[in-house]
Amino acid sequence: QGVRQGNLIKVSDALPPEEACLVEPLSCVINGQSYLHISPGDSVVVIGAGPIGCMHVSMAKVQGATKVILADISAPRLKLAERALPDVIVNSAEEDLVERVMKETRGKGANVVVVACSVPSAQEQALQMVAIQGRISLFGGLPKDKAVINFNSNIVHYKEVGVFGAFASYSYQYMQALALLESGRIQAKSFVTHEFPLERILDGYETALRGEALKVVIKP
Repeated sequence: QGVRQGNLIKVSDALPPEEACLVEPLSCVINGQSYLHISPGDSVVVIGAGPIGCMHVSMAKVQGATKVILADISAPRLKLAERALPDVIVNSAEEDLVERVMKETRGKGANVVVVACSVPSAQEQALQMVAIQGRISLFGGLPKDKAVINFNSNIVHYKEVGVFGAFASYSYQYMQALALLESGRIQAKSFVTHEFPLERILDGYETALRGEALKVVIKP
């Protein structure tokens, strides 16, 4: 019954388990970008260089984005994120992200901004760097005690900006994610930076908590 309802999907033997496990997060990225209508010629900003942010970079590239800018405040995390092949990397702890985005887009702003982190100020910044008729994805949920932000609705009104939330995914998006991984259009192995045997599972958790990894895989 689970198979008939699409709750279980068959994975090709050619796709290793350590890569197949990324189907779920990639399907969430696909769901988030389904509202954004990224197309050739678009400039895309991704704020947050974790594994989800890196998948957003790769997915934007697949959809034809001309320039993808990835930003984070962590230099080590940005170094790891180079494997996602963004066109521009910005350490927003060292330079003003809004100014850099406006420079990279010749003053127009980004067509798409994806906030792939749980930081209120990043959501506020998204409004400042989005282009006329641009689209914003608030992909990262905020802590409950910090869920209210300063939101300039005049920017949304006068620039005709679309602001979208995104949470989880649908079964057909799992299939889309699986097809992208199996075809190699999305290189899953580039997001798996560390592997640990089951007896070292605590080392895996600690590595992830220290921010030293993108995705950590535990192998039995």
